[in-house]
Amino acid sequence: MSVIEAFLVATCLPPGVNGNLAPDLDKFSGITGWPGTEDLGAAGGYMPMTAHFPVEANGKTIAAWRGGCYFDDYYHRIHITPASIDVGNIAAEQKIDLSIWNSALTPQTLTAVTGLDDDITVTTPFALPFAMPALREDLHQLNLSPSGPSTIDLEIHFVFTGLPDAIVAIVGNRIVAFPWPVNWVEPVRENFQWTTDILTSETGAEQRRALRISPRVRLSGAALVAEEERANLDLALSNWAANVWCVPFWPDIQTLAADAPKGSTFISCVTAGYDFAVGSLALLIGESPFDNEAVEVTAIAAHGIEIKRPTGFDWRAGTRLFPARQARLMTLPEVTRETDTVDTLAVEFQLTETRDRTGKLPTPTYRGLPLFLDRPNEADKLTRAQERLIITLDNEVGKVAVIDTARRAFQTLQHSFLLAGRAALQDFLDFVYGLNGKQKAIWVPTHAADLTLIEPASANALAVKRVGYPRFGLGTPGRQDILIQMHDGSVLTRRVTAAVSDGNVERLAVDTPFPAAILPSQVARISYLICARLASDEIEVEHLTDNHGVARASLTWRAVRDDLEST
Repeated sequence: MSVIEAFLVATCLPPGVNGNLAPDLDKFSGITGWPGTEDLGAAGGYMPMTAHFPVEANGKTIAAWRGGCYFDDYYHRIHITPASIDVGNIAAEQKIDLSIWNSALTPQTLTAVTGLDDDITVTTPFALPFAMPALREDLHQLNLSPSGPSTIDLEIHFVFTGLPDAIVAIVGNRIVAFPWPVNWVEPVRENFQWTTDILTSETGAEQRRALRISPRVRLSGAALVAEEERANLDLALSNWAANVWCVPFWPDIQTLAADAPKGSTFISCVTAGYDFAVGSLALLIGESPFDNEAVEVTAIAAHGIEIKRPTGFDWRAGTRLFPARQARLMTLPEVTRETDTVDTLAVEFQLTETRDRTGKLPTPTYRGLPLFLDRPNEADKLTRAQERLIITLDNEVGKVAVIDTARRAFQTLQHSFLLAGRAALQDFLDFVYGLNGKQKAIWVPTHAADLTLIEPASANALAVKRVGYPRFGLGTPGRQDILIQMHDGSVLTRRVTAAVSDGNVERLAVDTPFPAAILPSQVARISYLICARLASDEIEVEHLTDNHGVARASLTWRAVRDDLEST
């Protein structure tokens, strides 16, 4: 058995006194009601519970200060949620809830709401002035009307006695829909305008710089209105003509396949190939132009669009749906009175928002640049011309001096295109966006039968009918590169390096051997290739019907120096 050394500690209770207790306890002997050691044991070691607080125990002064904390930052003030609102584009009545919370620990009196106008009001749940109890939260309703100034930029103040105002900032735009249908007797025209700064040397070398990230876009069409619709359009133009409109993109019409009830935040529709854009608008139009609603698109899915605010009306299947854009009238339209109840007019809008899309240049390349092989509409006459950099010196007395500074011709070609169906139109728009106006250069064929093969071509040689190529074409820019189009749809591109005449036959040598012998019967035509850019920063698409039908466009090319463009 182990032995543990220890000692007995005296108890603090009678009959003994514990000398190890803090001597400060002796200082409590003068406090009324404080029991002494003898009293603790007087009643068998316990006493009834008695409250002896508050007790002053050796108080002393300590120098200190109160530090701030989150409580001070969050309470004792008025909170408003949300504190700022971007209402976007208002084309119908809007109602938005505002939460007002009195986080003070005492009642606070709301005396007034200021900063409102006739078209923006606030509905409070109580009459003012009102003493809001401590820590109370109330919902107030902000009411926005589509009437009023086109731009919304204001602050609404909730005024409290003795506290800073609770402020909510509101920004947005008011727009009015242009729901009157266009008259498809005239095409709907879509005009794209880029701006390219071009510095040209005397030798024809160019430095091109795009000055716009996106083109400016115009949309124009003709309208025919009658009866009440005519009167409605007349009033709208009188009141709103100089402001921003919500303009439907008329060619992109579709009808709802299913109902969109009031309060919907998703509209089922086809989106592929349609001009919907996140942050832009869509327009619903019912049986008449009076029944319309503009909605703001927040997301695009394959089977529909999500919108920023719930719809305010019931929209049944068959309702017309358009992608829409904010736009202003370029000029006030001239209205033609056909009868006392029928008017016709032409309208031209310029979009006030960008219309971006991803540019896409052709995949085939030649000498480091894209090769554009789409055939133009040869039912239209294709024109071509030449430009030369000519300086004329004429002192009105002696001979006239003419200097061809570049010593070369710059060909111009005009090609028209017939775009059948939505896919063809989208591909064309991707292409012209890829060109970015006059900035980008590509290779384009003349699409003419410039040379005619008369003998099988093999290796590096081909024989063509006499056209005077050895004298005028060899080494001439715009005439030294050829495109051989085969009946099976394949193409070959080559550069002519030599040419000689052999009676009625001209024998040409090319830079790269042919992969196999080519028979004249296999060749559809041989055209010259020209390294070119667009001759204009403006491109117009004429929509003859909606995008399920046909559109047409025209491009004019201007040759550039391929020796400086190619890589």
